[in-house]
Amino acid sequence: QVPAPDETVFAISMIASEGVKAQVAAIERIPPPPPRNLSFNYNFSDNSLDLFWEEPSNPQRDVKRYQIFRRESVQEPFMLIGELDFDDSLSRVNPLEKAPPDKHHRVNGPRKTFKDTKFKRDGKYIYALASVDARGLTSGYSEQVEVRFNIYDNKILRKRISDPNAPKPYPNLYLRNDFFIDAIP
Repeated sequence: QVPAPDETVFAISMIASEGVKAQVAAIERIPPPPPRNLSFNYNFSDNSLDLFWEEPSNPQRDVKRYQIFRRESVQEPFMLIGELDFDDSLSRVNPLEKAPPDKHHRVNGPRKTFKDTKFKRDGKYIYALASVDARGLTSGYSEQVEVRFNIYDNKILRKRISDPNAPKPYPNLYLRNDFFIDAIP
């Protein structure tokens, strides 16, 4: 565009040198979010509990494993009952947390279901999941859900007892119960 006669135009020109070559290590240190929306179904044909969940909202889209945990009460630690490994990376890393061979299940593609064959109809269990990404970083726990079978109604009862993202060393951090008795009534 041609400037008007009373307009002043300034131009800046930049002259660059060859520049400096530097190598930058791009290392991701952000763990993935945990799976969400846990749901459960009692399987009458083989007396087991089927777990279902949704993939976490992860911009990197690099979740490669799901870990499934269970415990019987909030006083106990979580035990790993299964890990679904669908890592199709060309260069796989050793995960920071390695599942024992009897708990490790290699699957094709991101499966979002798991069958707990040790579920007992007269028991009460707390379930949580975690995601593991391609770098081996693991999420905190998903929501924690207490599950039991109601023999009178013949259905599963579920109760969410914790919000998601509790760190693995502190699974009770976001419990919804008030464990402290008020000193002043």
